[in-house]
Amino acid sequence: MEYKIIIIVFLLSILAMPVLAADMKKIDVSVASQTEAVLNLGKNTNQVLGQLATSSLEIVPGMTIETLKKEKAEKLVLQDMLKNKTDKVYKNNITNQYHEALKKFMQGLLVYSENHRTEGEAIREIIKIQADTENVISPLLDKMKQKNKVWKFFFGTNLRDAKLVVSQLDKASRNLKNLELIREKTVDPNDWEAIGKIEYLLKENIDIVSDEVKTEESALSLFGWVKKIFV
Repeated sequence: MEYKIIIIVFLLSILAMPVLAADMKKIDVSVASQTEAVLNLGKNTNQVLGQLATSSLEIVPGMTIETLKKEKAEKLVLQDMLKNKTDKVYKNNITNQYHEALKKFMQGLLVYSENHRTEGEAIREIIKIQADTENVISPLLDKMKQKNKVWKFFFGTNLRDAKLVVSQLDKASRNLKNLELIREKTVDPNDWEAIGKIEYLLKENIDIVSDEVKTEESALSLFGWVKKIFV
């Protein structure tokens, strides 16, 4: 009787091998396709939004239902933010460059947060702060650059707007230091390099906008000095 059981088990295992092999092949193909998708992310916003929309929330030890709900809600908010950034176009070249740098920054870190769950919350907070500051900076900078030249010559730029832009640029710069702390802890050299590139790109554009605001503030005007007394 025991021999019969052994023979039956042996025959069943032989019959099951093709099915198992097919399943393993599917897994390999799935992993390969996901890896390729991650490597190609950042080329455009739709790819990033697609990955975020289809990715499932990973339950890690100690994670509560409240934490899961919060993470899902944050992800949806960030997706909407990125989509809104994509829909916006500014008239001034410097504003557009800064806006595009911010989009690439968001795209890269959104993907990073999906693949590094332990740092996800901190990364999402960094993204939200940068997006919030850009919501103030870009429209005001565009407004300053598009202001009538004759009006500028007589009365100068809007100093209140300029001061608000400067304060938001300072906030954006301080926020980047939080990302630098995360980057210093990164073990994977590819992640370290990827974060460094998008961080440098955004920092460079923050500096460019800062210089542009200083130029606007110091531009020659007939009665601009009067406004400086009261602002």
